[in-house]
Amino acid sequence: MGAVLALQAAKDEIRRRFPHVLLTGQPHLRPLAPVAKGELEGESEEDLRPPFERLVGWPLARGSCLALGGRGATSLAWKMMARARTELGERVAYVDGTRAFFPPGASAAGVDLKSLLWLHCPDLGKALRAVELLLASRLFGLVVFDPPPGQANDVLARRLSLVLLRAPSRLVVLERPATYHNVRVHHRVSVEAAKPQWIKGQPRCGAAGWELLARPLSAGGKRPEALVQLSVGGK
Repeated sequence: MGAVLALQAAKDEIRRRFPHVLLTGQPHLRPLAPVAKGELEGESEEDLRPPFERLVGWPLARGSCLALGGRGATSLAWKMMARARTELGERVAYVDGTRAFFPPGASAAGVDLKSLLWLHCPDLGKALRAVELLLASRLFGLVVFDPPPGQANDVLARRLSLVLLRAPSRLVVLERPATYHNVRVHHRVSVEAAKPQWIKGQPRCGAAGWELLARPLSAGGKRPEALVQLSVGGK
């Protein structure tokens, strides 16, 4: 009985702090064994959240930046784009510096293409400036930045970080091996392993569906956390 009350209290606190989050699924709490009083004291609200929310820290805090890297990072970004529109009712912008955005795959992952601002900008300096203006406009709840290869100017990266702090937006940066964007990030997710999901012997469209094994990291990437396994994709 004490475990049930502790779980309900944690859910109530999550709903209070994040009223737009939909709590789904039932966490495994060893229901067949008696739970002693105080046994759940070591478990935090973060431990009770579903795998995707726990991995990326969803919903992202306004004014924060999340970096995604590794194979399958694009699929994670598409998942957040879809949920930002459906769950939060926010507009989404995508600054594509690599021409890697694949509309059919994004649509299969649940992204509403009609409400998406898609901007292609192959110059890194201009792309950073475009992201800055999109954040400063305060029109978009989520901006996804796939930077082109190159070394970003420190002044532009610093300006972008300052604008983000004052904007009611969230920034997701896709990290590529050949890009050094210098943008200050608050959280990193590294996809350690990923494989496409298959339906009736056929892979899903593009990167719309992946089975991921990913690791949340500290901002500097020096404090690895436990691996999280999840599936990402459309219907």
